Amino acid sequence: PSRIAVAGESAGGYLAAFVAFAAGDPEFPSAIESETSPDVKCAVIWYTPLWTDLGFSPANHLSQEAPPALFIHRDSDSLVNPADSKSYVERLNDLGAKAELLVIADAEHGFFDINANVEAYKKHMTEALDASVAFLRRHLD
Repeated sequence: PSRIAVAGESAGGYLAAFVAFAAGDPEFPSAIESETSPDVKCAVIWYTPLWTDLGFSPANHLSQEAPPALFIHRDSDSLVNPADSKSYVERLNDLGAKAELLVIADAEHGFFDINANVEAYKKHMTEALDASVAFLRRHLD
């Protein structure tokens, strides 16, 4: 298990972030019994909230040991403030972990255009997916 990554979007990104950042916390022991480390090697997190008031918030488990993380957000998300992703990245980097942020312009939450602009959706998804795959290759190969 030397090439484990987690990824998710919105609420799924929140769960992926929790799995990545709470790893090693004795409050949340691994369910995997193994002589080798099942640690997450990197995380790709799309437009996830930074709810710090919840006991199980990934934001409450950030550390220098956090795996490299790529956060992707749109510039004016109407459901999740893009400042949340920026805050995660800044906090992780300040702690000495490695985190990156990709901000995609003119895209709605989930990159779905409410006006059914299919070409814009394809463009935004391609940009996000290409960045995600490149990040995973850098950290898992």
